[in-house]
Amino acid sequence: ARRERGETEPSTSGSEKEKAVTLLEFVRIMFDLLKPYKAMFAFGLVTLFLAAGAELMLPHYTAKTIFSIQKGNTELFYHCIKCLLGLSVAFSVTASMRGMTFGFLNQRFVYKLRTKLFENLLRQDITFHDQSDVGVLTSRLTSDCSSMSRILGMNINLLIRNVFKTIGGAAYLWVMSPRFFAQTLVSLLVILLINVKYGIYSRKAATTEQEQLALGNQIATEVLTLIRTVRIFGTEPREQSKYARSLEHLIRIGARQIVAYGMFLTSATFLVNATEALCLLYGGWCCLRGEITAEQLTSFLFYIEFVVQSALASSEQVANINTAVGSSERVLTLLRRKPDQHLAAGEEVEEEDRGSKQEMRRLEDFKGNLEFKDVSFTYPNLNLGGAGGLGAQQEVEKEEEPKMTLRKINLSLKPGTVTALVGPSGGGKSTLVALLQSLYQPTSGQILADGVPIETIDPEWYRSQIGYVEQEPKLFDLPIGENVEYGAREWTEGEIVPIDKVAVENAAREANALEFIEDLPEYLDTWVGNSTLSGGQRQRIALARALIRSPKILILDEATSALDAESEFQVQRALNKVFNQKDKSVLVIAHKLSTVTSADNILVLKDGEVVEQGTHLELTAADGVYAKLASRQGVVDLAPHCEPPTEKMKQEQKEKERREREEEMAEEIKESLDESVDQPV
Repeated sequence: ARRERGETEPSTSGSEKEKAVTLLEFVRIMFDLLKPYKAMFAFGLVTLFLAAGAELMLPHYTAKTIFSIQKGNTELFYHCIKCLLGLSVAFSVTASMRGMTFGFLNQRFVYKLRTKLFENLLRQDITFHDQSDVGVLTSRLTSDCSSMSRILGMNINLLIRNVFKTIGGAAYLWVMSPRFFAQTLVSLLVILLINVKYGIYSRKAATTEQEQLALGNQIATEVLTLIRTVRIFGTEPREQSKYARSLEHLIRIGARQIVAYGMFLTSATFLVNATEALCLLYGGWCCLRGEITAEQLTSFLFYIEFVVQSALASSEQVANINTAVGSSERVLTLLRRKPDQHLAAGEEVEEEDRGSKQEMRRLEDFKGNLEFKDVSFTYPNLNLGGAGGLGAQQEVEKEEEPKMTLRKINLSLKPGTVTALVGPSGGGKSTLVALLQSLYQPTSGQILADGVPIETIDPEWYRSQIGYVEQEPKLFDLPIGENVEYGAREWTEGEIVPIDKVAVENAAREANALEFIEDLPEYLDTWVGNSTLSGGQRQRIALARALIRSPKILILDEATSALDAESEFQVQRALNKVFNQKDKSVLVIAHKLSTVTSADNILVLKDGEVVEQGTHLELTAADGVYAKLASRQGVVDLAPHCEPPTEKMKQEQKEKERREREEEMAEEIKESLDESVDQPV
């Protein structure tokens, strides 16, 4: 309901305050990211101090120039003018160098920040990604990282500069008159107190603002991703209204921040002006009594304004840093988040986990035997609403026991055999496949590869032994050749290696994809994103992508269920070649039982349990769940279709589709008539 109104979800983490990022930790993380650029940062600081030092001397020589004119001292006048010109040139050069240096640092900082965050997101366990929203994570990578980078490029740069100017100006006042310094110090302390109060508020407000902005990105990402569905159902006005409400809530948050900033600025500005007026009053009284000269009073006033304005600018930068820390708190929380399991490719492990990492190994002469022994699994509940700031999760009651998805599964996959998983939707087939791919760890039981528990095997190597083809293949916006070869070879950073054309062609030929690829104008260089590939063609490219790895285990997840008769025939013909290979363990998940009738072993999953197991003939004779499914689907063949669909088959399919359309139209007419009858006359 909150998301429908365009508002952020409440935090569900009871330990959010404990996990909040402190300013000290924020600075530590920032400087850790800047370690490769220490020399550049040091040079930036040197130019900063030189520029601030030159600026610090300008009021002194300005006052001396004015009174040299009054005294008629030509030599002193020209000397002061030369000093002012020299200081102005020095300030201009060093200030510009400071700005450029911190600008370059800011670019490199945001680069390191985004790459480090993206790297850590890729290493998170699959449960994290299951329960995270892509739009929110994208917001963390873009707007939140940009907010954090402004701290280095602007806030810290200006803060150090103004603090140095404040200290230098205060020291000048102390040397000239401790009484003037004491008056100025009182104002500085009050400004500091106001700044602390405002900083606490601005940090909290910025955190809320970034959460709301992430929600808006989440809504936009979801709608634009599903734009076809939105267009078909005509819900554009509803989605537009939802997005607008999210922005309206963001405006309300921003309005409160603007009011708070206005109050802060009013108080600080009043203190600055009041301090200058009081010092002028006191200094004028001292001047009239002959305790100080008019020249000294003028210098005092110049430096009082210099110090107070620098202090005010410092306090504003501290407030901005607090705001940025609040904005980037979610980024830093994600940066320090460790995955529950070390299941990502190329993952570096902390020192305390290094012992377990050393046990990870690769199997020599892996045959492709896989065994599930009493495997049970329950999806973990991952709380991301608070500390993670992902803001799209529903609150889970503590007393609610999580539902077990798989119970005591026993299964064997052997080379040269085809094992099929069938059963009603929601039975646990996809979960079993995810466990087999080591995307999750079993809650209980073991999964063995050639007799070795897979949790002791290097996950990157283990997954390289698996080929996977899903129902709706996910192809990247890359040329066909690179899509086929995706993940099949070692990758070296910064090295551009052309595809292995021979290997790609062989895999495409084995998947029955080469024949249509050869008809494309750009052959293997045809970009998938710009091409009009059919579902069957995309499926065959996905099959080629799985086969090019020469996997010992091949998983086919509903590989033909969404295809028409012609495309299904082409894909099934390619699969039949694979089924005859004796070096692969094949697992097929299917709703169409006609595609698995020749499987060596069929497991029927229902409510997370294996309720039946056997061959097609054994299961149909048993008159159980499988037999009922086969009867509903009219499965009588003992093997999948190995011949192309005849004209009669195509005509029957067209006739079936025509009848379904007529039934839908009749149902719509009936509903409209019922509605007209219900309306009052």
